[in-house]
Amino acid sequence: MHYDAYRASKLPIGSGTIESACKNVIGGRMKQGGMTWSEAGADGMLQIRSSIASGRHLQDFLLTLEISLLSPEYLFFGLRLIHSPPPDHEHL
Repeated sequence: MHYDAYRASKLPIGSGTIESACKNVIGGRMKQGGMTWSEAGADGMLQIRSSIASGRHLQDFLLTLEISLLSPEYLFFGLRLIHSPPPDHEHL
C-alpha cells in the first residue's frame, strides 16, 4: 500500500473508520425496535443486504440456487431457517 500517497490525499488509512461505519450501519439495521435475531438469521440478512447493496443479488441468488440443487440438505436447512414459525407459534 502507498500510505504516503493516501496520507497526502487526506484519506483514512486505519480500520477504525470502517469498523465504526459497520457498527453503526449494521447495528442500526439489525437492532430496530422489537427485533431479535439468531446468529444464522442475522448472518443471512447481512448476506442478502450486502448482495443487494453491491449489485450482486441476482448472481448470488443463482449461485445459492445451484448449490441447493446439488445439495438437498442445504436447501432443506435454508428453507427450514426461513419458513419455520417461532417456537411459541407451533400450534398454528
